Amino acid sequence: MIEKLTFLDCSEDQNTHSAGIIITDPRGVPRDVYHTSGVTPTPLQEILYGSSLETYVAIDCLALPLLKNLRDEPLILVRSQKLLHVRARVKIKTLLVTSGSPPCPHKRVEGSLGREFFVSPHYQFVEDLEGWSDLTLDLDPFEVFERISLFLSKAGQTV
Repeated sequence: MIEKLTFLDCSEDQNTHSAGIIITDPRGVPRDVYHTSGVTPTPLQEILYGSSLETYVAIDCLALPLLKNLRDEPLILVRSQKLLHVRARVKIKTLLVTSGSPPCPHKRVEGSLGREFFVSPHYQFVEDLEGWSDLTLDLDPFEVFERISLFLSKAGQTV
């Protein structure tokens, strides 16, 4: 049984990017919270990085520094495809959470109140799906992601 879940999400507000992690128990009760301060790419960086800028900021500038704080985390859940690519840079199982039209391969998971969702691995790490059959969680992962977004917007006002 999974004893804790790590939720990783990014947010953008007026071209300032930030990221946060909430580590919860299976019921969604927070155990640890980490977040970054905002990162605002310069116009020159926007030109130099082009279409790769958003993924570079999300992975290299935000997610990887946050993940250095983690110890023995069994699993990271993300809700964006760009963050799923963090899996290629860390040794922690990472799964994309979606509510519909899941990429292949995927597993169906029953959430709280009967809400189903799907988890999908990075294409190079299909083995990350092992252990997800017949799993029920006593939380709504999308609600936890919304908590991260709200936390980041409030934290950004005080930074």
